[in-house]
Amino acid sequence: MGNQQIILIMLSFIVTGLAITLGIKYYESWRVDSERSQIIIKATVIADFADAYYLKPKQLGGGGNSYSKFKAPKIPAAPNEGTTTISVAAARVTVRVKGTAMGKNANQPVDISLQISPNQRVLRIRN
Repeated sequence: MGNQQIILIMLSFIVTGLAITLGIKYYESWRVDSERSQIIIKATVIADFADAYYLKPKQLGGGGNSYSKFKAPKIPAAPNEGTTTISVAAARVTVRVKGTAMGKNANQPVDISLQISPNQRVLRIRN
C-alpha cells in the first residue's frame, strides 16, 4: 500500500507542475495579445480624430481636406502601453505605437503602425 500512495503523490505533483507551467504559458500569450489589441484600439481612436479633423471645414476649426495642422488629443495612457509617435503630412497621418510586452519573436516589443489617408487606413503589425 505504501508504494501505491507514493506513486499517486508523485503523479499528483507532476500533474500540478504541468498545469502551472501551461497556465503561465497561456497567461503570457494572452498578455501579449491583449496589449496588441489595446494599442491597435488607441491608434484607431487617433485615426478617428484625424478623419474628423480632415472632414471638418476650416471655418469650424478643422483641416478642410488636409491633415497638415492636425494635433492628436490627449488620450490617457495605460501603464503598459509604451510609446506613441504621430507623423502628420498634408495627405496622411501615421500613428506608430510600441508596446512594452515582447511580441511574437520574443526579441522585440509589440509594434504597430497605422497609416491614415482620406479613403483608407493601412494597419501594419510588426511584431
